[in-house]
Amino acid sequence: MQMVLITNPAQLDILSSKNASYEELKFGFSEKYLTWLKELLRNKYAYQIILMDENNFVAYLASAETLWSGYLTVIEVFVSPEYQGKGVGKKLLDHAKDFARREGLKGLMVQTENENIPAQKLYEKAGFSRIENKEWEGITYKFEL
Repeated sequence: MQMVLITNPAQLDILSSKNASYEELKFGFSEKYLTWLKELLRNKYAYQIILMDENNFVAYLASAETLWSGYLTVIEVFVSPEYQGKGVGKKLLDHAKDFARREGLKGLMVQTENENIPAQKLYEKAGFSRIENKEWEGITYKFEL
């Protein structure tokens, strides 16, 4: 698999047709969300990557230092349905951990919905710990470097 570092907003256009679901939870990249992800590239610690398998889109990760000072916030982890359950999500998070370490950040943070069981399992397998966060109705995870 090839990792592509996103440096140009136009590189994110590949996401416009991507979607996934888990039970009642449905996800897709709306035009508004894509615009926000593109603007996020201006963040000092923006780190967005796409994994490709030859010419096939595999996965995407977006992160930046947004909510917690000194921590890289994982904003999006998206793995194509045909690649789920094969360690791809963990590989994305490992890349983000390496980036945060190189940049001298304290760690990573992520928030997910209570219904997003696959994401919760991914973050726990990747070594994240649940923390209390009264400002979020879902679940917040933290990974210390």
